[in-house]
Amino acid sequence: MRALPSATAIADAPAQWWQSLSALSPLAVLIAAVVAASVGLLTLRQRSKADMRSEWWSRAQWALDAALSADTKRAEVGLGIMSVLAESELARREELEILTVAWEEPLENAELALDASGEGAPHTGAAVDAPPEPGENSANDGGSR
Repeated sequence: MRALPSATAIADAPAQWWQSLSALSPLAVLIAAVVAASVGLLTLRQRSKADMRSEWWSRAQWALDAALSADTKRAEVGLGIMSVLAESELARREELEILTVAWEEPLENAELALDASGEGAPHTGAAVDAPPEPGENSANDGGSR
């Protein structure tokens, strides 16, 4: 019968290629986990930005509809919201061009309406009225509204 090799002979023998490869398997699993986590985070970031841009566009559509409304107060609010949306970092060049074109018609209509009524040039100051002077408070007019 053949004698078995001693333990020292086995320990001194060079490792086979598959033994070296199997020793690297935990490193391969770690690399795969890092790649998967990176892809997942990038996908989450892209989806979040796409959702924010979709909400921006929904608001822009509402503002455009409001700006083209026949109701002057609603049109004023719509134009104000469009100016806020135009400053957003979510707006791309194409969307800003759409908003610019959409602003032209309501502003031209407002100018024509003011010219026709004889009130002169449209007000270009702040959209908020000046604070009331003392004594102009509606609560002080005898309680009638």
